[in-house]
Amino acid sequence: LQTPSCSSGEDVLSSEECFSAVKSIIDNNMTIITKETSATNIPSGCSIEEDTSSNTIYAYYNSDTSSTTQCSTSSLMTGLASSMIGTSIKLDIDSKSGNVTFVNSPAGQWCSANHQNVLAKYPAASNSNADAQVALSKCQSFCKSSKTCTVCSVDCSLSMTSTSGECQWVALEDCGTIETYNGPNGLIPGDISWKEEGLVNITITGPSNVWFGVGFNAEVMADQPWTIIINSTDVWEQKIGTCGSEAEHCPGYTLNKTITVLSNTVNNGVRTVKIQRGMIGASSNYYSFVPSDSSTINLITAIGSSQTFAYHAAHSNMIVSLLENQGSTCVCDRGANGKICEADGTGCKTFVKNCVAAKPNGVPDGSLLAQDNPTCNSRQYSGGLSCCINGHNLLDADQEIPPQLLKYHMKYRFWFQEYIPANNSNPNASHYNLPRIYQQTEANAGEYDIPPAFSLPNNTKIVGYSDDWPVGKLTPGTTCKGNCPDGDDCDCYHEIHYKWVESPSKPMRLIYAGGHCHAPSCISLTLYRNDTGAVLCEQIPVMGTGNVTNDKFDEAGYIAIPPCLWGDDAGLEPSILLPAGTPLLSIKKNHN
Repeated sequence: LQTPSCSSGEDVLSSEECFSAVKSIIDNNMTIITKETSATNIPSGCSIEEDTSSNTIYAYYNSDTSSTTQCSTSSLMTGLASSMIGTSIKLDIDSKSGNVTFVNSPAGQWCSANHQNVLAKYPAASNSNADAQVALSKCQSFCKSSKTCTVCSVDCSLSMTSTSGECQWVALEDCGTIETYNGPNGLIPGDISWKEEGLVNITITGPSNVWFGVGFNAEVMADQPWTIIINSTDVWEQKIGTCGSEAEHCPGYTLNKTITVLSNTVNNGVRTVKIQRGMIGASSNYYSFVPSDSSTINLITAIGSSQTFAYHAAHSNMIVSLLENQGSTCVCDRGANGKICEADGTGCKTFVKNCVAAKPNGVPDGSLLAQDNPTCNSRQYSGGLSCCINGHNLLDADQEIPPQLLKYHMKYRFWFQEYIPANNSNPNASHYNLPRIYQQTEANAGEYDIPPAFSLPNNTKIVGYSDDWPVGKLTPGTTCKGNCPDGDDCDCYHEIHYKWVESPSKPMRLIYAGGHCHAPSCISLTLYRNDTGAVLCEQIPVMGTGNVTNDKFDEAGYIAIPPCLWGDDAGLEPSILLPAGTPLLSIKKNHN
């Protein structure tokens, strides 16, 4: 990261972790020399220095925690990476070049460092959008004239002297990490407003006889990255992977041009394109280069079979790490990262999911990151959707891939009722339009691991956690009662939760609520108001009895998880109206 030192909780704690991390983020063409030391002239913890003359990286782990030497935060950074399919990229960043402008974030973002080294504060006169814009403009004016200011961030923590609830915009030296929130106040484009005066020079190489491209901050097309596509006649920007479940094959759409092509040359069958653009993307469709938030960028790359942009002939992954041109670059632990590969070691991919961190006094607040759940990163990952990659065959090593292509057909029957609008004889329309709101108790993970409650003396392995889990120690998220592990009354469950605010600016009426809980192990899924503690919906699995005469869906031995329904029909409770900004809490419990 471009930071003088790692933030609290992000220090790399051992030389083994340090050197393993460096090898995973540095291009294979670089020579890496590792050095473990205890010294005051080197930043404490894990850091990197680059010797460009010899193409060598020096990775240091300094165990002297008293060292006051800091990592460099100069304006010049460089990174390079190459792929297995013949493409490569080099990034040269100068954060002090170009005219001063501001690029605004989407509404609902804030800088984690908005209370650190605050240069100036500009409270909004009220919670109106107009007053929020005035406060933001004042912050931008200050930041533009300040040599040390890099960003303005909203701060709605009520730490200001005003107690009436208004938000303020603060001028900062460093944003820290980008956090998200749902209000209820301070929700305008520009909740984070980046001072744009930096330039990025991007050099991309690939085969000259076909198209090729590089997508930023992505591991698969479904991540919908900002992508640069190059062929013999053009260089353009594309938003790929925008077709939902078909995203792995989706070309997406062309973006408005924000790059300047400096050169496009061919030598010995290799096309080299040099382009330039500002560090901050024009919108959320474009990648923003923010080294203080992340200097390690996941890339996807592909080459075609002709000059026409179409389905790729080959694809691969790269990781590029931006390093300070002078001095040390800090290596911080932002989450574990490993590789998932084919049996022969090819086709490797890595990922770190955006699992929501614990935030006991705020929102969003999730469980999985605090529980170190294996689903959150590829190093711990023990299996799931991220193993299902297009073109891969999930078979045992001794199984042959069958030659035949399986085809199947799916047939659907759609039931519908005609819509009858309200009229003089019937004041109520026959149907209501119900917006579907989707949230996950597993908070951005899409899936998660429910580990065994404990290890046993003859089997101490807990998949995704440890091959030697201490006997008698409960796994994260587990609660047990009774005589465990051997007693007949031993009863354990695994619990996760998610806290959020769904509708910050307008009320919401519940008509239907249905959760995601796998039936065989599911105990309950409960939705609460997190301000009053009132239970809004509780889903409990029901075992089928086989009484299909009265209920044709009552299949013996099958488990159903009935949803919660509200309405005016007989047998239903009246619908629930939640005021704007109501905090919600979902808790899921599973047998483990």
